[in-house]
Amino acid sequence: MKKINVLHLRSCRGTGGGPEKTLLFSAKEVDETAFRLHIAYLKSRNDPEFDLAERARKLGVKGFVTIEEDYKFDPRAIRTLLNLVRERQIDVLSCHCYKSDLYGLIFSRVHPVKL
Repeated sequence: MKKINVLHLRSCRGTGGGPEKTLLFSAKEVDETAFRLHIAYLKSRNDPEFDLAERARKLGVKGFVTIEEDYKFDPRAIRTLLNLVRERQIDVLSCHCYKSDLYGLIFSRVHPVKL
């Protein structure tokens, strides 16, 4: 049986808050026989307080990716995320904020992904 590839996408500044804890802890509880869970975070390149990659590593979360942005709407970040969606053969894209909603809408036009 093919595993369903799910990508959670969110934008965050600093250390985040409740949604970040929920995503990281739920990644540890996923049924790995049926799902392959990936988490991607958009972050400003100039955000020294962002520590989610380190927190994910400490929790043993697999598939965590940080995408750095130079602008609020960064075409390079969109290309990087689209490549990630294609490379990891993402079936379901779960967006968790206004920016990821917009990026998800863009991806759904060029790649067969369920939002």
